[in-house]
Amino acid sequence: MVEPKAIRYPTVHLSGGSAIRRPLIVLAVCAVAAVGYVARDFLIPTAGAVVLALILTPVANTLERLRLPDSVAAAAAVLLLTLVIAGLLAVAIPSISSWAEQAPFLTLTLERKARRTAQVAGLHAGGDQSRRTGDVCRRQQSPRAADW
Repeated sequence: MVEPKAIRYPTVHLSGGSAIRRPLIVLAVCAVAAVGYVARDFLIPTAGAVVLALILTPVANTLERLRLPDSVAAAAAVLLLTLVIAGLLAVAIPSISSWAEQAPFLTLTLERKARRTAQVAGLHAGGDQSRRTGDVCRRQQSPRAADW
């Protein structure tokens, strides 16, 4: 009995890598994106926890070097972060609320500037929406809004 001879297939080499490399990379990126989309309810809090740990660990280590127990140092670091966030909010909230009160006037100013720019450029701007916004702003500026 004669043994069959092994068939040798020639190897094809492509310059710049194999022909399947790019589609595999695209598939891998799509798979990672799909897993990230499906697991977003888990990944977002986990990423937040990692960021908080990275922020609070040096603070806790500094407090531990000052001879505080581990648990007290961790609690103090969290309390310090809470106080910093509360301070930032205390400074930012009045500015945000005053900006929110001025929003109709800022919108009117932006519309006027856009209208002037469009007129200079030779375009037609304006219309009912800008007139209505102007009426609302005039009513809010007027001390006797009931007259309108």
